[in-house]
Amino acid sequence: MTKLTEYVKTAEAAEILGVAQNTLRKWAGRGEIPMHRNPANGHRLFKRTDLQQFLKRVDVLVQRDLESELVVVIPFSRDSAVAHNV
Repeated sequence: MTKLTEYVKTAEAAEILGVAQNTLRKWAGRGEIPMHRNPANGHRLFKRTDLQQFLKRVDVLVQRDLESELVVVIPFSRDSAVAHNV
């Protein structure tokens, strides 16, 4: 059985990932990162292991892009960014 200590709330999960809470909510809503609901109050919960796996996956993608060519990330809105090849 999974322990409640294995989960974090949205604010802490967003801090771990280095993004805004709304960004995390959007990613979870699109299924880009697994999310669970607290059965008592319906609040979003994120497993620490899922966050770690997400960070590893993103790190691999960034490294792959950097190995092939220089990529500059230019934010174009509060919750998203676009990558341009240089």
